[in-house]
Amino acid sequence: MTPTELVCVQVENSYSISVPIFKQFHKNIIGKGGANIKKIREESNTKIDLPAENSNSETIIITGKRANCEAARSRILSIQKDLANIAEVEVSIPAKLHNSLIGTKGRLIRSIMEECGGVHIHFPVEGSGSDTVIIRGPSSDVEKARKQLLHLAEEKALFVTCSRAQAGGSGQQTWGWFLQQTKSFTVDIRAKPEYHKFLIGKGGGNIRKVRDSTGARVIFPAAEDRDQDLITIIGKEGAVREAQKELEALIRSLDNVVEDYMLVDPKHHRHFVIRRGQVLREIAEEYGGVMVSFPRSGTQSDKVTLKGAKDCVEAAKKRIQEIIEDLEAQVTIECTIPQKFHRSVMGPKGSKIQQITRDYNVQIKFPDREENPGESLR
Repeated sequence: MTPTELVCVQVENSYSISVPIFKQFHKNIIGKGGANIKKIREESNTKIDLPAENSNSETIIITGKRANCEAARSRILSIQKDLANIAEVEVSIPAKLHNSLIGTKGRLIRSIMEECGGVHIHFPVEGSGSDTVIIRGPSSDVEKARKQLLHLAEEKALFVTCSRAQAGGSGQQTWGWFLQQTKSFTVDIRAKPEYHKFLIGKGGGNIRKVRDSTGARVIFPAAEDRDQDLITIIGKEGAVREAQKELEALIRSLDNVVEDYMLVDPKHHRHFVIRRGQVLREIAEEYGGVMVSFPRSGTQSDKVTLKGAKDCVEAAKKRIQEIIEDLEAQVTIECTIPQKFHRSVMGPKGSKIQQITRDYNVQIKFPDREENPGESLR
């Protein structure tokens, strides 16, 4: 094979496709012991790379000959479609609006995807002239994303209805776009990164209220953005100004640091501080960086101190109380499993049992190996 032919082969085999697959389905794509992904790789003669389990990325990369990559992509998408009620819709939006809808570094369109359950929104290649935007995801989320995308497009161009007569005198309504009639307005505000989750709220509830009441869209920085303090508000000028006023008032209240306390029965303290204080870290992340201090181990004090923004402290106290109520409602049952089966039940490095504890939010304790094999699993 000549050097030229070798280069051509290498180029032909280096075609690459990015396939966004919802994270919860990656384990099904991989299959038991990697059986599914191995079979797809071998039968399509492609290289398929999945993101690490602890990564936020949903993108699977397929590399090889173009036809082989497309065949592998079809099989992977088919697995996802079989597992969930995945819908796909096409929305026609003038190509001239695409860049403004995507936003700088994709921030604007990413905010819609995240708010709508992580749907995938695919724009045609720039310069193709195509107006077709594809939205893929669970049916209810796709419909929500479609409405938001069209609403955003309407803010950037005037969408109008006109009618024309058909043969026979009947009328038919047709839709058209008048481009460049209105311009969206943008304002940047700043807030400490530890406040962002609290501003967004559980399931995006807080920021959704701001958008519903003002009509403006609020975009928070992604993990890879250099400026982590910057929050961008986009929409019509009046809506943006109103959202800015609401958010800045909330941010000022978060800067008002207070110290408070609550009483927690010492028998529950361990739940909050085990695993290097994982529960407390999660509370701090969710509620504006509020600091929660439990009494030192060995003391019988039930006084727990909270320090942070007043609203965050109150919300954290409420969350701690909810956790305590859950702990009070817990029960313990015993299940006898012969010790010779313990390792297979637990799985490699405890993976199977860890999955069960995550799926059902329970704690499972196996007896130590030196104990009587007939002892129970809690």
